[in-house]
Amino acid sequence: MYVIACIYISLCERYERLVALNQRPSYFPRKLLQQNNDHHKDTSAAFRAYRAASFCRETTSDNTACTDQRANYTFGTKEALPEEDPSVIARLNRLQEHYQRSGMRRTCEGILLVHEHGHPEVLMLQIANAFFKLPGDYIYPEQTEIEGIVSRLNERFEPLGNTDPKEREWVIGECLAQWWRPNFETFMYPFLPPHITRPKECKKMYLVHLPQHKTLSIPKNFKLLAVPLYELYDNAARYGPQFAAIPHLLSRFNFEMVDEQGNVISRSVGAPQALDGSDLIPMVV
Repeated sequence: MYVIACIYISLCERYERLVALNQRPSYFPRKLLQQNNDHHKDTSAAFRAYRAASFCRETTSDNTACTDQRANYTFGTKEALPEEDPSVIARLNRLQEHYQRSGMRRTCEGILLVHEHGHPEVLMLQIANAFFKLPGDYIYPEQTEIEGIVSRLNERFEPLGNTDPKEREWVIGECLAQWWRPNFETFMYPFLPPHITRPKECKKMYLVHLPQHKTLSIPKNFKLLAVPLYELYDNAARYGPQFAAIPHLLSRFNFEMVDEQGNVISRSVGAPQALDGSDLIPMVV
């Protein structure tokens, strides 16, 4: 009897689910389907138009990242920009002074992407042939995060004697990650431990959309590197856990590789294509 009761209950639950599914609203207007019930070709055309509109919304969403060729950008040099901290210990000491004066430090860094040979690369700065860092730094308490990262990018890359206001403009995208420093130590984590109520620093990484052409001037004491994603991936021993995680952060984006004339020359495998296949272009392999 127990087995029969279980089977009966299971059948009742399935019946209820089927009834609920039949009562759910269709994603395609039911009235339109009824009106075109005798004209299957018209209904099919309307459905294709409906799907095409949905496709357009998907392809213009934020999960597509355009990257321009590295050769599109002009790289120059300018006067050295001295580091505020000669050592890691000095940086932690200054962090402690900042915390006592202004509370938790806020740091913003930019992930700038270019491409070469059909593969995305991240622009990184190298100091003394040893330390790697993304362009950016701590921001002042009175600044918003966007204001802070824009000022830091200009500090790093603005050409000397620049008079063109466009060279000071940056398109800041979404925040891709935030790292927390619980104590006055070198360790940072991509989460805030539950027992930490007063973190010492919060670092955020923003995706920065570069224009098709731009001049970047690098301080003489820095070296600008374009590091491929495959070099960063699973390479915490060389670049540290924060930079080794960048390929994971970017994995949800579909990359479009743009040439010097602004034409899309390749697209990441798996990127959405038009329904009729009219926009097919060579895939990155």
